[in-house]
Amino acid sequence: MDWEAEARASLRAYFVEKGEWVKEEWPRIIAAFQPREVARGETLLREGEVADFLWWPHTGLFRFFFFLDGEDKTKYFAFERFPFTSTQSYANQVPARENIVALEAGLLIGIKFADSDRLLVECPSWVRFVRGLLSEVQTGIDELLLEAQFQTAEQRYRDLLDNNPRFLQRIPLKYIASYLGITPESLSRIRKKLL
Repeated sequence: MDWEAEARASLRAYFVEKGEWVKEEWPRIIAAFQPREVARGETLLREGEVADFLWWPHTGLFRFFFFLDGEDKTKYFAFERFPFTSTQSYANQVPARENIVALEAGLLIGIKFADSDRLLVECPSWVRFVRGLLSEVQTGIDELLLEAQFQTAEQRYRDLLDNNPRFLQRIPLKYIASYLGITPESLSRIRKKLL
């Protein structure tokens, strides 16, 4: 099986896992997804552009970041089996406030906004999927905001160790520090303390 077929099968499994769906609608839904190969360091979206794709990564690691006072700040990361886009930009077709870049080479399939919009009219299963996905994204954003407000950088790093060890294995430490809102030196001190 080639990677594109595997990616489509993986998306189908995720789609089924997320709720009720009409089997007959699946061929129309999956036909709307287009494959894309990205190189390490390739930019998928630049601040100021309108996000035109919702991506399903088969492989790869992607970093969302923005610039604040001339500094590069990491917002979050996306991995395999984690659909991603610049949510506000894609949903409202407005300029993005963040950048998305590939930290690793990746294989993705994606659906354009216009095709997704058409499926919202044609396929009730797609409507349910998108609603569930938006709810999941909103819950994730709420959790990130609460963590930032009520947890120290050390507590957030411990959470990464406990719940997302893949962060630590695949992401350069400077980006983890940026994600936590601390300097690489502070992260180094936290790591030494925890060892």
